[in-house]
Amino acid sequence: MNKGIQAGLGLFTAGLVSGVALLTTFGGADNASARENGPGGGITTDTPVPGWVRELINKHAGECPQVTASLLAAQLYTESKFDSDAKSRVGALGIAQFMPATWAQHGKDGDGDGVKDIRNPADAIAAQAAYDCTLAKEVKSVPGDSTR
Repeated sequence: MNKGIQAGLGLFTAGLVSGVALLTTFGGADNASARENGPGGGITTDTPVPGWVRELINKHAGECPQVTASLLAAQLYTESKFDSDAKSRVGALGIAQFMPATWAQHGKDGDGDGVKDIRNPADAIAAQAAYDCTLAKEVKSVPGDSTR
């Protein structure tokens, strides 16, 4: 596995663990839907995901078996708290917090407007789902649960 993929996988794993922990802890207002569904379940109506984000997540969930709606929601919450204008200290941008070099290689035109815009949630969420599938393929020979 090349160093870029290893680094991306490490960041992906760290962000995913944090996101799942946050969604499990802060699942919903007055109940534990995220705890009940976990990273492999679907998004329920009481999970704290804005409706406009929920639509985009549901559109791209299932692109491969490892990419569920809950997984995408946990990642996006962890990366940006669903803020499409987010920018990290190290230069990651948008709702999915892609680094520009990673975006150049894995960016998608999720809304069909002919532009791959790192700050456009439709593009970034489509790219996140596709990138997660790429990472899942990279670790398919690793023993254990490929999502974890």
